[in-house]
Amino acid sequence: MPKYDYSQIMVMFNEADTGAKNKALQFTEISTYFTKKGIEFDKVKAKEVFDRVDLAGQKGKGKKDHNLQLDEFEEFCNELFP
Repeated sequence: MPKYDYSQIMVMFNEADTGAKNKALQFTEISTYFTKKGIEFDKVKAKEVFDRVDLAGQKGKGKKDHNLQLDEFEEFCNELFP
């Protein structure tokens, strides 16, 4: 995978966000978006990490808008893109 800094990946995640009703970012949206961009990642591990970050967001760490908070996002990236 090409190297991106957090802010670049964050922008891509936010572009991928279609405002799904149940979660700020639906994993399938992210997966599809990254695949279209030619970014390869471990989808099984990504799903596990995504679910944990999403749960943290639901417990009040997340912003009120549709974007992941940067600290949650860095945790996601550190595990997904070691």
